[in-house]
Amino acid sequence: MIFSDLGTINVETTRGFSAYRWIRDELVGTGVPAAEIAFLQDFKKSEAKQRLFGDVRAGKVRFLIGSSDTMGAGVNAQLRLKALHHLDLPWLPSQIEQREGRILRQGNQHDVVDIFAYATEGSMDAQMWKNNERKARFIAAALSGDTSVRRLDDLGEGQANQFATAKAIASGDPRLMQKAGLEADIARLERLRSAHQDDQFAIRRQLRDAERDIEYSTRRIAEIGQDLARLVPTTGEAFGMRVGDRIFTERKIAAAR
Repeated sequence: MIFSDLGTINVETTRGFSAYRWIRDELVGTGVPAAEIAFLQDFKKSEAKQRLFGDVRAGKVRFLIGSSDTMGAGVNAQLRLKALHHLDLPWLPSQIEQREGRILRQGNQHDVVDIFAYATEGSMDAQMWKNNERKARFIAAALSGDTSVRRLDDLGEGQANQFATAKAIASGDPRLMQKAGLEADIARLERLRSAHQDDQFAIRRQLRDAERDIEYSTRRIAEIGQDLARLVPTTGEAFGMRVGDRIFTERKIAAAR
């Protein structure tokens, strides 16, 4: 699968160039039959798309080219997918997730797949990676469930760190690569420190609760001992109840008095 949101066939008339057509021509030039290359934009109706996805699963179509919108959610063609290519970058992290969800999907017969992302040095690609990095951090913070967070600064990990690294690569500045690596190390160490502090707090709570339980149980033992010393058996004929200056041995009469 090859994803490109900017170089679709539709822009060829206005821009004079289509990345889709250029890729197909290059593939055909290397010996790939044109019938094994498909543009998803050419398949408008649902029935036609389903037939196309069936051909991809069967191996009849080996290269499928489309955009985030047309080839994202709902595309079930993962059986033989081996590689996915990001020719450009969409605006939202969720679109990247949907793209890669086409190949990182249950039912793919390949245990290992390849995902490629391309960036042009000195282009807007670095800014696009930066935008996705920022959005991914906000999303991670919102989904963390931490009600103590009131400002979203250095938050999130995983996908956000990947975006930061990609941004550094696209910028062509080796200092940014070093910065991205150091930030990843700092984030990892801060997570370890936070986990250690949480463990220490939990242990202190457990000690405090245990000491309180010991004190309470010790006091209860003495109180129960006093209760046992004052206990008067009342089962069966041992029942007796003083009301005023009289003692009743019948429960019904004692209750009435």
